[in-house]
Parts: sequence; structure tokens; C-alpha cells
Amino acid sequence: VTKIATPANCTGYTHSSGAITASTSAGLIWEFTRSASGAMTGFVTAKKYREGTSGTLYYDSEVEYAQSDLDIIATGNPGAVYVTRPAIDDTTRYPQVTTSSSSTYESARTVSFDGTDKLSVVSDQVTQPAITTANNGSNSALSATQYYTVDGRPSYAKARDGILSYQAYTNGRVTTSIEDADTSILTDEPAGLASTGTPFHRVTTYAYDAEGRLDLTTAPDGQKTKHYYSKLADGRLVALTYADYETTPKFHGPVSYQVSNQAGEVEAAATVALTSNESTAALTAHVDESLSDPITAMDLGEIVRLTTSLYNESGQTLEESRLYFDVPASGAGSDGTNYDASFFGYDDSGRRTRVKAPHGTITRTVFDALGRRAARWTGTNDSSFAGGEASGTDNMVKTEAIEYDGNADDGNNHLTKRTLFIEESATGQRVTTTTHDVRGRALLQTNPTAPHQFSKYDNEGRAIATGLFSSTASIVVGTDDPTTESANRLALSESFFDEVGEMWKSVRHQIDAADGSDDDTLEQLWWRDAEGRVLKEDGPQLAKTFYDRIGRTTHRFVLCEDNDAAYADVDDVTGDYVLEEYQTAYESGTSDDVLMSVRIDRLHNDWGGGSTTGALDTNADIDALLVTAANLAGRPQITCSWHDRFGRVTDQVQYGDYAGANFDGDGLSLPSRSDTALVTTYSYGTDGEVQSTTDPRALVARTERDDAGRTTKEIKNYSSGVNSGNPANPDDNQTVRYEYVDGLRTKIVADMPSGEDDQETVYIYGTTKGTPAASKVASGHLPRGTKYPDTTNTGTTSANIDSDSSDVVSHAYNAQGQEVYRKDQAGNVFEIEYDDAGRETHRRVTTLASGFDGAVRRQSRTYDSLRRASLVTQYDAATSGNATDEVAYTYDGWGGVTSYKQDKDGAVGASGFYEMAYAYAKATTGRNTVRRSQMTLPGGKVVDLVYTVDKDASCSRVSRLTSAGVILAGYSYLGAGRVVRTTHPQPNIASKAFTDKCVG
Repeated sequence: VTKIATPANCTGYTHSSGAITASTSAGLIWEFTRSASGAMTGFVTAKKYREGTSGTLYYDSEVEYAQSDLDIIATGNPGAVYVTRPAIDDTTRYPQVTTSSSSTYESARTVSFDGTDKLSVVSDQVTQPAITTANNGSNSALSATQYYTVDGRPSYAKARDGILSYQAYTNGRVTTSIEDADTSILTDEPAGLASTGTPFHRVTTYAYDAEGRLDLTTAPDGQKTKHYYSKLADGRLVALTYADYETTPKFHGPVSYQVSNQAGEVEAAATVALTSNESTAALTAHVDESLSDPITAMDLGEIVRLTTSLYNESGQTLEESRLYFDVPASGAGSDGTNYDASFFGYDDSGRRTRVKAPHGTITRTVFDALGRRAARWTGTNDSSFAGGEASGTDNMVKTEAIEYDGNADDGNNHLTKRTLFIEESATGQRVTTTTHDVRGRALLQTNPTAPHQFSKYDNEGRAIATGLFSSTASIVVGTDDPTTESANRLALSESFFDEVGEMWKSVRHQIDAADGSDDDTLEQLWWRDAEGRVLKEDGPQLAKTFYDRIGRTTHRFVLCEDNDAAYADVDDVTGDYVLEEYQTAYESGTSDDVLMSVRIDRLHNDWGGGSTTGALDTNADIDALLVTAANLAGRPQITCSWHDRFGRVTDQVQYGDYAGANFDGDGLSLPSRSDTALVTTYSYGTDGEVQSTTDPRALVARTERDDAGRTTKEIKNYSSGVNSGNPANPDDNQTVRYEYVDGLRTKIVADMPSGEDDQETVYIYGTTKGTPAASKVASGHLPRGTKYPDTTNTGTTSANIDSDSSDVVSHAYNAQGQEVYRKDQAGNVFEIEYDDAGRETHRRVTTLASGFDGAVRRQSRTYDSLRRASLVTQYDAATSGNATDEVAYTYDGWGGVTSYKQDKDGAVGASGFYEMAYAYAKATTGRNTVRRSQMTLPGGKVVDLVYTVDKDASCSRVSRLTSAGVILAGYSYLGAGRVVRTTHPQPNIASKAFTDKCVG
């Protein structure tokens, strides 16, 4: 194949001759250049594209090949015979559109073949293009090398940062995988390959049974995941996975339990809880293979979570799924008593067209002749559809319609129009259209209301510019782009990628909405390490992040200023002004359990001459688990965690600053609860869920769940020695219960003390399309009514609420599920309207109940072209009427509120109103941000926000509030932004949250 013309390029077809007419100017065509000589004859060397047969041909990618030849017959007649092993040598990306070949973005490969077995690849080294210093890179090309066994399996790998990994095989299966491998322990490393530093040597081993199935995985920290395979009497396959395992044997739960049919589909998936979360029963006793019922066949423990799937005769097409909330002792149980069922229907092509949820809501999907999703319908009865309900009146409503390629027959399956319906007509429909480029990328998205999105892409399909516009009238798709088209432009952002495809810069533009001009820019920058991890970011926050050998975060620094002159300075904080330092200490190189985390905040008075630069913890003790007071230049907050054998946190203790003393977290024992050791304890049920939490005051909060994992009871101040159902002391076992029907929460019950009635809130679901319910869609899941504990309404169904909605909060909805009607218990009726973007525009009180103040009968909202609130107005009538009060907002090109106006007696501007005005300024010293610089109060008084004290300008922290040069207030901070001292010079008042530097 040398050319592929997409359907959009084909303008005609003659059936008798098979001739296809191609457009000279439209439609995507892919062309492939292939090698014309040598052993690589026919191999693709370049991929290109054009629009139309006469369009310009552009590069997409290129590839070069290496080869190794194994002589079969060295000489003779008809000549030498040899076998060639090809390998990709170099690959070239083309981020920019170009018509000529270039090596700028070439990844060079060096493929080494075995000297004896010429067809075996020994190693494959890939050298990426150097990331230039202009793109925040090191300007050095980095290489990664993959090594192979003689049979072609990956063995050693050397990452770009020099870290090694390793895989070993037995009988073709991976049996050992090592992360950050140590070659001093291994013996088969390739010549010249050696680990550096002190590797973690994280070994994971895998064992298999006689049939090649995974039997045991041993993680680097020693946790063993055991697998067991069995079957039921009917031949269905069983797979058990144990959370941990000991060879005695002892199996730890919870246990994953799956039953699969002969087609490989899972028919039952369950969680099995073990007594005391462990079992010593022999493997063969875990499943009773003489039984076919997955429930009774489980002899190991209790099934506490269960979902089942029912398939058709093929065993592959799902017809029903069941979520169990009360697992029966045996058998399937029944819908509504034991499980909630969802049903699925399909067309003759096997596409899923119908989903009926447990609550009765039906969603239908209609496909077009090409199998594309074309429409979606919602309701509770689809009797007029194939495979729908057997009886009843169809009430389905079309909620979505989709068009492709403008409904043209010869398009490339590009979604060009999406319509959302709010009722069973075209009234209020919400239409979004999309225009694509020749390669199918969305260039212009025209929304139901502004803003409309206009995008620009690079040659690799990454969005490099996105603009928001109030109108598309001036946009010429294919000619304009959002960076050059200013008419009606409201916002613009750009993204920049480095030589290896990582984002290194984004630019946010300050757009003047009046003329679309680009008045200013604000950058966000990233610097990355050899593996592409972010080392430094300069944007809304200036920060650095450091990692250990395997990529775990160990330190994060929030900076006021950095002292970086070159890329080599990015991976340290020498000379940097650090505001906050975060440390994370792990149990070991082979365990990812976090034992200790420390936050250190810069002191409020650590500025000026002799102030601290660099890390706030010098770590002179070289111990990640030791906090040495003498090494600190800030206030620490120390938190330690204890874990169980499964890596779950069981206890977490906050030590604060440990009274300024040294703190050693190595081998630390769990302390008793005290004012200086705030202990929070988590206990887990045998289902693996958190069952109770004990706070530092020793108060216990307990959660109970059903077999679907839903919360059925929450108990505060829990005590097992007190009757939780009806406690004598109202402070004990404060209990809230939850009930569910058809997957929906239908009741919340607050258990009251003895002698008092429980407080029940009841939720009734399901809407009827049309009157008297006033909903535009029938559903089983939308709330129809809410009954509070003092209600006198005895209705329990949506039909009851349709006929009597007194003393109930009742609701109605449009076809998109948005609330359009609400009546409260007193009889006040609210009607809500939305615009074509789905935003609320009016909330009207159309019926006012007796005894209620009717001064305000309507609240209306107006939005600007960026969908921000511009006016919020209240009126004295549901329609028309007079404005009673109003709030108005205006914004600047950065998106900040520049004016807030409020008139408490009418519309803004119609009478006297109050106004708060704000001004902003860009700050790029320190972090790059936009900050408030001035406020003008309603009386005209101007308050300036001053950022000049110490290094507050770099931190973008307010140092003082001043007016006409007079200081109104001054602030000092701990860390990045916690105010710890406020001074008011005129009344000579100050407040502070510290004592001295040692204690903080």
C-alpha cells in the first residue's frame, strides 16, 4: 500500500468499472514512501499526507532501518543465500508542518546484533534529541537502552537517568522483575553495564502452576499475593486471589473470588471475608467442587460483596447484571430482596441499544447505517422500540441527536453536530457544531451560547493554542488561527512542547474583550529531569520537587525566589528562598509505606540580613527519619503513620513541632493519645473497608455497610457496650441509618433517644412525563418528592405525589434532568428556566403560599460571553415587575472581578448603588501570577495592597494595606501564606500567633 484516500476524498464511484473519482482539493490522503532496493525493499520509510490529490504533501514521520544478515549459503549457484533481520534504526517526528525531510526531531537508535547468531538483537539504544536550554532543558541528548535475551525477551534496561531494571524468565515466563537493579548482586549483566550509587534492588518474584497460571507474586516488601484455581460442578472456572499468604499455610483476606464461564466471561465476582481475616484451611477445602452454586460452593468464608452477570447462549453477550445488597444463603435470590438488576438489549448487529437500570429508567441508543451512535432516548417504557417493554404506553423522549460530516455520505466520521433536547420538541434545543481540519481535529466548536472555542494544533495533533470567542462571524476555518484572529476574541492560551514532546511552557494572554487585542501575557514554566518528571515549576506557585531513585517524591519546596542561573541549578535549592518544605520518608527502598511526613514553614522573622537560603532542614544528620532541631530554620509539623501487613494506615499521629526537640521516627512505637501526640486510629472490617475511626479524643465513629458496600449506618461516639439501637444517653452511639431501594437512597433515619420518635427523611423517586407532574421526561431515578420528619403526607410513590403533593418538597425536570419545578411543603411553587447553555436564567415564585413575604418573586441571572455571572437581579413579580435589588459584576482581561456593584433598592444605575472596584497587576518576580493591587471602597476611599516588605513582592503576599500613604494594617506570615501577626498602627493594636523563634 502506497496511498490511502479517505472517504472525504472520494467524490464518485462507477460500479460497472470500479473506478473511483478523487477530489483534487478535498479529503485526507495518506501516502507511504517505501524502500525500493536491498533487503528492506517495501518497508515504509516515510508517512506523509495531503489534502486532495493536488494538495501539498507534508511529512508526518520517517523511519530508518538497520539490518543483520545471516548467511545460509555463502557462495554457489545461484549465489549467496542469507536471512535478514531488520530493526528500526532511527525515527523522526515532525511537530511542525513541513514539506522537506529533517533530522531536528530524530531519535537515533543503535541496534546491536549478536556476533554469532546474527538474527538476535542484543541491545537497542534510543537517543532522544537534546532539550535545549531555551526550552528549559539540559542541552544534552539522553539515551535509554534495552537489552534482550538470545530468544528476544527484554532483560536489562537502562533508563535515561541511569537506573537499571531487570527481568528473568523460566520456561518463557517472567519469574523475577527487579526495579533499580544492583549489578553487584546479579551475575548475568551485559559487559560494561553496572549500577551506580546505592540501588534499592526492588525484587518482585512470580511463580506459576503446572498449567502456566500465575500462582504466587511476592512483592519487594515481602507481601505475597496467592492465587488458586478450581471449578464448580457445572464446569465453570473459579479463581481466588488472597491479599497475603504464609507458607504454613495461612491465607489472609479479604479474598477476591471470580467464577467464569467457558467463554471466558466473569459470571460472578465476589469478595470473601474470612473469620479474623485469616484461614489455615488447605487450598482444596476453599471451594466445594461438587456444587454448582457459587455461594454454597464457597467454603472458605462469607461472601460480603457479590455481582453476577447473565449472558446469552454464546456466553459473551451480557443480558443482565445483578448487584447484591443482601447475599442469600444459596441460589440467585430475588430482585429487590437480594439484588438490584440492570438489563441490556442489543440490535441484530450486536450493538448495545438498551439499558434498563434497577430503578426503571431506560436509556436507548440509536445507531445510523454506519454503526455510529446517532441518538439517545430516555424514559421508563420503550414498547414502541424493538426489544422494548412488552406492554404499556411508550414514553421515551429523545434527549440527544448526533450528526457526522454534516450528514454527507462521503465523510470521515467526524462528529459535526450534537443536539440536546430539553423536551419532546425542538423548543429550547441546545446545538453544538464542530468544524474539523482535514485530519479530523476539532478546530472550531460553536456552542449554543458564547464562548465558542477555536483551536490550533501542531503537526502531531497537540493543541498549541486555544481561543474563546464571543462570535464566530470573523473566523475563517483553515485560514485563521486563534493567535492571529482578534475580532470577537475573549481569551487565549498557548502550549509549548520541547524536543521530546513534553510541555515546557504555557502562556495565558490578557485579552481586551472590547477589541480582542492581546495586551499582556503570563507564563507558566516547567523544568524536568531525565525521566520527564517535573523538577521545577514557575507559575501560580514557584516550587521544586525532588525524587528518589525510583521516582517517589521525597521533598517538595515552595519557593519565594530561586537562585537558578542554569539547568544544573534546578535540582537543588542552594541559594533559594524556601517558604515551605515538605519531606516524605518511606519505610525502605523496598516498601512504599510512608512512615513520616514533615512540613517545615519559614518563620515570620527569617528575612533581611543573615536570613536563611536553601533548605529549611539542612539534614546534616543524613537521616530521613530524624528531625534534628539544630538543623531546622523553620517550624516543623511532624506526622507519623503505622501500617498493617497490607500497607493500610492503621494509626496516624500528629506531633506538631515536638516542642522544639529532636524527633527520631526510626523504630518509633505507637504512643498513647495525649495533647502532644494526636493519634487517629483506623480499623478495618473483614471486607477490607474502614469500619471505624478513632480520633485523638478517643471518640469512635463507626460505619456499617450492606453487601453492596453502601453505608447503612453511621454511629458517632460509638461504644460496643451501649445499646446502639436505642441509647439511654443521647451522647452515646448517635446513629443515622440509611435505606435503599432499586439502588437509590430512599430514607435517612436519625435514631432518637428512648421515648422520642426517630426522625425520618424519605426520598421518593420517579417522574411522570407531562401533567400533573410537569416533568418533560419520565424517569425512575430523578427525585420526585422529599418528605421531612414532620410531614403529614402519607404518600410513598411518585404516583402518590402526582395526585397529592401537600406537605412535601416535590420536583419536576426537563429532558436533560435539570430541575424546572419545585414546590415546597408550604405550597410555594418555584419554576426554573435555563438558557441554551444549560445555565439558570430565571427562578420564579409562581405560587406564593399564605404567610410568606412576596417582596421578591423572581431572581434572574445574566451572563457575559465567557459564561460568568454579570447581573443577578431580583424582582417583585414572577414575570415582568420591578427590580427590587441587583448585583453587577465586571471583569478584566485576566478574569479578575474589577467591579462589584450592588443596589439594594432597584437595578444598578437606576438609583444610588454601592460599588467595590478592584485593580490587578502581573507579578513575575518569584511566582508568576496576577494579584490584586488596589481596592476602591463604596465611599471612594482607595486602599492599596502593598507587597514590598521583606520579600513579599516575590511571594505575592500582602505586606500592608495603605490609603493615601497611611498604613492601615500590616501582616507577617508563617510559611507561604499563614498570617501569624496583624498590626494596626493607627489604633496601635496588634495580634500574633507565636511566642518566640524557638517554639514558633
